[in-house]
Amino acid sequence: MLRAKRTVEEMIATGRTVLELPKVESRNQLLAELAEFGIEARAVASYEIDIRALRDRLKLTQEQFALRFAIDLDTLQNWERKRRKPDSAVQAYLRVIARSPEVASEAQEEPETSKQLTY
Repeated sequence: MLRAKRTVEEMIATGRTVLELPKVESRNQLLAELAEFGIEARAVASYEIDIRALRDRLKLTQEQFALRFAIDLDTLQNWERKRRKPDSAVQAYLRVIARSPEVASEAQEEPETSKQLTY
């Protein structure tokens, strides 16, 4: 109950929240019922990115892709040759690259000022 309360509080405060729902009989029915209350629901992405297709779409060599997005070249080559598979965190990063390659690339760069950004 406390978890549900915190989720609702976060949604009210920020207009957005992430939560895990149990399986439901009809996903479409749940989405329609939530929409009646003004709630837009989305599933967390879990699909895998075809790394070679992404790299080809961006018109980058393996070396350029690896450098631009701070990925080890050998690791990238192993993914493309299906010798290894990126873990879920890397898959999430690859989805970011697929949606916003410029933002992902800029996140790898040093700030223009001499002072380091701290978070």
